[in-house]
Amino acid sequence: MDVSQARKLKVLDEENGRLKQLLADAMLDNAVLKEAASKKLVRPAV
Repeated sequence: MDVSQARKLKVLDEENGRLKQLLADAMLDNAVLKEAASKKLVRPAV
């Protein structure tokens, strides 16, 4: 593996890490929204 290939691999590895973090955040957001949607909403007594 030459130097340019090693640099490209490093860049791709960093991008992969960022994308994995974005996916994890999106999945967490989705789980929170599903949990909130499944609970009965309480309204204040009037």
